[in-house]
Amino acid sequence: MTRTRRPLRAPRAAGVPLFALLLVLIAGAWGAPAASASEVVRHLEHRAVLAPETLLELENLAGRIEILPAAGNEMELRATVHAGSEALADHLRFDVQQRNGKLTVDLGYPIRKHTAYVYPGLYPATAFGFLAPLRTRYHDEPVTIHPQPRGRAILLWADLSLALPAGTRARIRTAAGTIAAERVAGDLRLDTTNGAVTVRDGEGSLEIDTGSGSVEVHSHRGAIVADTGSGAVRLTDIEGDIRADTGSGAVRLSGIAGNVRVDTGSGSVRLTDVAGDVRADTGSGAIELERVTGALALDTGSGGIRGRALVVRDEVVADTGSGSVLLEGDFSAVRRLVVDTGSGRATLRFAGEPPALSCEIYAGSGGIDVALPGFQTRRSSRGHLTGTIADGSAGTARIKTGSGGITIQPAG
Repeated sequence: MTRTRRPLRAPRAAGVPLFALLLVLIAGAWGAPAASASEVVRHLEHRAVLAPETLLELENLAGRIEILPAAGNEMELRATVHAGSEALADHLRFDVQQRNGKLTVDLGYPIRKHTAYVYPGLYPATAFGFLAPLRTRYHDEPVTIHPQPRGRAILLWADLSLALPAGTRARIRTAAGTIAAERVAGDLRLDTTNGAVTVRDGEGSLEIDTGSGSVEVHSHRGAIVADTGSGAVRLTDIEGDIRADTGSGAVRLSGIAGNVRVDTGSGSVRLTDVAGDVRADTGSGAIELERVTGALALDTGSGGIRGRALVVRDEVVADTGSGSVLLEGDFSAVRRLVVDTGSGRATLRFAGEPPALSCEIYAGSGGIDVALPGFQTRRSSRGHLTGTIADGSAGTARIKTGSGGITIQPAG
């Protein structure tokens, strides 16, 4: 164990407007420690040989966590501890318990004595204005984490670096801080209340949960579940099924080989180069698809739906409360087609052979234009058209707009 001391550094003010800087200084001045206070930095290390399929459980209160592959079957855990005093630094140590195929690591934060902490990395360095504290739980105890010195809050946090043997299962959590994993082969569950999560070049099932913070995964083999209360989700070059859920935040997926399920309370969805069935639902936000192959189930409360260069299998359902629908591509294998807009146009453009469907078409307000060769009209009246594409033997189509015209035509 090594120890060093260094002075506390004041927040950088470069590029921050004067009025915002004053807010930061005022917020930080309440109960701030004396200028002569110093920060203690210590380094901890623990190594352990792990059997295949060992489950590692690690929880940190505040600080960044970095996860990398180990060279062999030995786990290596390093911590850089930051504390307001030697006495506070003494609290943090690795308490390791191993039994029945599970290794549990606790850092020993004094949460029964101290319930308020200072972690300067709670917000990005570019943040300004009044920075609210984070109220969360650690080991089922309520704690408050401040971005700046405040009252009786103690300065105590740790950045962690973890090297994992291949095949290790791990559940990693920090209440405040980012998590980054790279080239890890093993099932991971990563959880942060406040902070971004990034994963690159990994393999194994992946579960990610952030209360507030973005999720980014690039080049991964294995199923992914990503959940953010507030924050964007970006996944690229993935082999495996995906489930992405955001309360508020956009979802961007590209280069996906697997089925996709996306749900946003507020936020748009864009899917590019997906080979698999897609279910996407937004409370508020548009859905855009390009070069997607599979069945489609798309729903927006408010927002348009646009799809280009599609190869649709079996069925497509597109429903918007408010927003237009435009779908273009190969629909020859479709057996069920449903398009419904409360307010907005519906446009379908078929590339190649059109699907042989029996059609019911309703336009509450707006014209109906079907320009497909071989379309046979059975019944036509204002705002209502029935007929068949080819012999109509393959399945059914129901297209309806509350307000907006309908166009069905060949692509190109």
